Parts: sequence; C-alpha cells; structure tokens
Amino acid sequence: MHTRLSNLFPLFALLLSLTVCSCREHDIRIEYTVSMEKPNTHYFHVTMRVNNLPGCVAEFKLPNWTPGYYLMMDYAKNVTAFTASGADGRPLNREKTNKNTWKVYKGRTKNVVVEYDGYTHRVSVADPYLD
Repeated sequence: MHTRLSNLFPLFALLLSLTVCSCREHDIRIEYTVSMEKPNTHYFHVTMRVNNLPGCVAEFKLPNWTPGYYLMMDYAKNVTAFTASGADGRPLNREKTNKNTWKVYKGRTKNVVVEYDGYTHRVSVADPYLD
C-alpha cells in the first residue's frame, strides 16, 4: 500500500501560544507524534507532549494559514477528539475558546499531553491530504 503525505503543516502544527514568557526562558520541550492507524479513513492522530510548561493555563492554537498560500483557512474544522491530560494520564479541563484555539486548565501540572484527530481528504494546494 502506498501512502502519500502532502502539506501536513496545518494538521500537526498545533502551536503553543505563550503570552507571558518565551520557551527559551523556561526550557519548554515540545514533541509531536503523528500516526495514521487506518489510512483509508483519512484521519491522522496527533499527540503533542509539552514539558516544563509554566503557568496554570495554556492556549493551543491551530494556524489559519499555510506558508506561501495567502488565504485564511479553517483548518480547525477538521479537528476532532481534542483532549488534554497530565503526563500521568489524568484528564485536564479544556475548552474551545474560538474556532482555532483551545484553552487547557493545567493547574500546577508542568507536563501536558494534547491529542486530537484531523481529517485530511480534500485535495488542494492549501489543504492537508492523506492518500
């Protein structure tokens, strides 16, 4: 079976927005794992591990754009099953605050795991695609 990946930036580039401090100041580490258990469903599963995250609340944002394609897109519409947990697996409270932002209430937890699924079947220069 041949699998082609193209333009995955929108799906797994879930970006962490820190408004109070920079990642360098706190030695924040971010690790992504992208998997596709059933390619025929056109869903990716994304796991994002963030270590040494300061503060009690973190915002996670999905870009509304693709580099080189100057049109605002709605990539978040393809995101399902968004979850957040501590490194110990304990679920964390979260809410979607707008169409491309999720707020995670982490309390004193320094290490957070965010997971979500993303649908990828529209063939376009600006959309993610799994074939």
